[in-house]
Amino acid sequence: MKKGLYLLLVLLFATQLAMANEKISLSSYAGQKWQLFGATGSMPADVRVSKPTWQPESSIDGIVPGTAFAAYVAAGEEEDPNFSDNIYHVDETKYNVAHWYRTSFDRPVSAEEGRTRTILTFEGINRTAYVFLNGKKIGTIKGHVLKVRYDITDLLQDKDNFLAVKIMMMKSEWLPRTSSFVNYCCPTYVASHSWDWMPYVPGLNTGITNDVYLEVVGDVTVRDPWIRTTLSDNYTKAVVKPQTSLVNLTAESQTVKVKATIFPGNKSVTKNVTLAAGDSIDIIMPNVTIENPSLWWPNGYGEPNLYTCDFEVEREGKQIDSFSQTFGIREYSYTKENTAFVVHLNGKKIYCKGGNWGMSEYMLRTHDAEYDLRIKLHKDMNFNMIRCWTGCVTDEEFYDACDKYGIMVWDDFWLTGPYVGLTGPDDRTEFLANARDKVIRLRNHPCEAVWCADNEGWPYDELNDALRDIIATYDGGERVYMPNSHNGYYTAAAYNAKDNTGWGLSGSGWWQSFWPEDYFDDGIWGGGGDKGDKVDWGFRSELGSGAFDTYESMLEFTPADKMWPRNDIWEKHFFSDDGAYGGGASASDYYNKVETNYGTCSGAEQFCERAQLLNIEVSKAAFEGWNAHLWNTATGLLYWMSQPAYPSHLWQTYDYFFDMTGIYWGAKKACEPVHIQWNCYSNDVDIINTTGKDLSGMRAEIEAYKMTGAKYDAASGSYSNISVTQNAVKKVTNMNTPDDGHSGRLSGIASTMFFLRLKLYDAGGNLISQNFYWKNKASSSHNYQNLNNIAEAGVTCEVLSTSVEEGVRHMCVKISNPASSVAFALRMRLVDENGRRILPVIMDENYITLMPGESQIVNMEYDEALTHGNTKVLVKQYNYAETTGAVVNGIEDVNTNFNKNTTSNDGRIYNINGQRVNSTQQKGLYIIGGKKVIK
Repeated sequence: MKKGLYLLLVLLFATQLAMANEKISLSSYAGQKWQLFGATGSMPADVRVSKPTWQPESSIDGIVPGTAFAAYVAAGEEEDPNFSDNIYHVDETKYNVAHWYRTSFDRPVSAEEGRTRTILTFEGINRTAYVFLNGKKIGTIKGHVLKVRYDITDLLQDKDNFLAVKIMMMKSEWLPRTSSFVNYCCPTYVASHSWDWMPYVPGLNTGITNDVYLEVVGDVTVRDPWIRTTLSDNYTKAVVKPQTSLVNLTAESQTVKVKATIFPGNKSVTKNVTLAAGDSIDIIMPNVTIENPSLWWPNGYGEPNLYTCDFEVEREGKQIDSFSQTFGIREYSYTKENTAFVVHLNGKKIYCKGGNWGMSEYMLRTHDAEYDLRIKLHKDMNFNMIRCWTGCVTDEEFYDACDKYGIMVWDDFWLTGPYVGLTGPDDRTEFLANARDKVIRLRNHPCEAVWCADNEGWPYDELNDALRDIIATYDGGERVYMPNSHNGYYTAAAYNAKDNTGWGLSGSGWWQSFWPEDYFDDGIWGGGGDKGDKVDWGFRSELGSGAFDTYESMLEFTPADKMWPRNDIWEKHFFSDDGAYGGGASASDYYNKVETNYGTCSGAEQFCERAQLLNIEVSKAAFEGWNAHLWNTATGLLYWMSQPAYPSHLWQTYDYFFDMTGIYWGAKKACEPVHIQWNCYSNDVDIINTTGKDLSGMRAEIEAYKMTGAKYDAASGSYSNISVTQNAVKKVTNMNTPDDGHSGRLSGIASTMFFLRLKLYDAGGNLISQNFYWKNKASSSHNYQNLNNIAEAGVTCEVLSTSVEEGVRHMCVKISNPASSVAFALRMRLVDENGRRILPVIMDENYITLMPGESQIVNMEYDEALTHGNTKVLVKQYNYAETTGAVVNGIEDVNTNFNKNTTSNDGRIYNINGQRVNSTQQKGLYIIGGKKVIK
């Protein structure tokens, strides 16, 4: 089946079933109006708040899902907390109190016969809630991720049903900035109390933090489906095992038929079930066998194919309930090889490359489609895994997007640091109830790859065993359970005994920027790993660096008088040597490296530009260092961090505003599934193949250049007919010694700066990987200040074509260097006609270097809704002013006077007047195959 057709059918089925389920969102984003006000002062008895005759003295618009503090910020009650140090001056006592959320709705009218019950569902609150409806208390929620349902059928009026939710704070002794509450009040968003990458959030993100909705269902309803899959030894046959819970919402016995249908394939199985009055039972449906299944693969190894299992409940021949569950056919397994933890999927070893996700946003303002965007950026970086640090993500849209883009999830629970004795969650029963619910809600997601209890520590034994039992029971042991994020031993006692039972994790850290050679030489020490503090690559759950913002982003959150020199506002945005403000990234060391490498900076703009080159060097070297030691012992690297929660100067790839720092571009290059690289420590040139497929007939080219752009012929060479097996590293050559008659040796380069470019072509002659380095052979090997002396090249930029598909604008841009000098580190960005940044822009690469007379084509894409009028492509050569390289006309506003019915996708060409033409030799707007294209 064609992928597009499959996706269309999936959407159609999902739409039909959603209509059948009749889910009515009570989200603010769906138009539902909520009142928000503090539960202080002369408040009445709680039940009265949910009566229609009562109104608060004052309130603001609540945001659901959202938090109380974020709603007050949106209402203009606080200065922009992103800007300057505003967040640090908020009176937290105003928000560290209980709050009320209040709304009203009419009774849902069922569109189908048999739907007689109305269920009110909460998918997450932070952190304790009392729920009232029409003057009656209907329940208490103690959560953070607990999914709670209430059958409110008998409480409803036809009009004006008033729902009131009182959200309580954590214990008062754990609220102030000076307190230490993290583990005692879990589950919660642990970083809300501040961490070394985001500030304290007033109110600690108290609110209705996940979806609330009404669902009109039948007397017998489907809940918590579980779709399990197993694969044959040769992976050509899958057995799908659907099961689900059924709940009888009536006071009478019910006999129903349950039908489960797997799509695509339209394979159905049925089962007759009798439920006693008010009963809830688990049923296992007959197995479904699928020949040659479309497997779910992580990014880089194949397509992340998805299926659905549609459940229908029939009574006396009429459908009374339905539910659609997405799943993927896949099979995880795990081994320890050469001392390191290895993830296997569908019989293949998976080299895990990714990042740590600390918080979606520090005030929980990320929802719905925004997850799709963020995960798409991870896919663009060629990542295939995200670690959800301390279970900080509670929105299922995150996991949906990871399923869609092939990003595996290493999923923590809500614990951090070592425990001493029987300490930990204040309410163990509550903690484990949330843990159980999390496993049940997420187990159908094929992206879910690793369960982990604790960040850099072990839960105490009783809690550790309870979590393991929950995963074994409700996930069937299909994923591995790691008690400790940086150590593969089950308990601290086993680690201390060094009994070799650990899975093989290599610790956490470091988090600062090292010289590129260090990542190849010793893997950078990681504390607390299975081998203690010994040097190792292994599987590293955290390794990071500073990641200073672009200048344009810095302007967004820094007062003009605080841009330069380094000052306290830089520190409040986590550029500091103080551990509480990101000192682990060693700001002074980072700052000194920028100035040592590239020269003393005269201002913030110059510092930001030079910092991006350091960022590229460091992140590329980190991942390439792991690449070079693939399976010996390197098996995985999760960068700290890939997702920013707050405007900051450290631990990010794209920044808070979706501008890509150099970390992004370095990681994207190094994590290519097929990648050519230079080991700057050993001087090996290697090809890395992590596609899961054998490759042959490839050609590699090595090009060394002087600072002038002249080629070092003696240090260049070409190598043909190269084969690399799947999941392997192949050395092309070592650039220190002769081989096979090639003269390309680094010894021929003088003790000065030089450029090295590597190219890899497939068997068909297509360029599949290109890599670029700048280096100095002098004793001060990291002194790149000669880059500041390169002449301005006068680079030109031309838009070759542009089109819009499903709201996404695609552009093909050609940048050229007409000069006789090198055009180094060309940065491209887009703005609208008012100079506002268009972000994010996904493009092939950035910070491109062109030798004299060279040009390069770059493909770009961005959301068309972000544009206002004409789009400008801006190009900046390192150390020179930015120029307008090209202007993209607002072609969607052009009057295209042609008959659309005669313009099919057969490639016929029309000009702007609708006349058929044979070529596009003249520059202008054309309609080609029914799409508008600029030539």
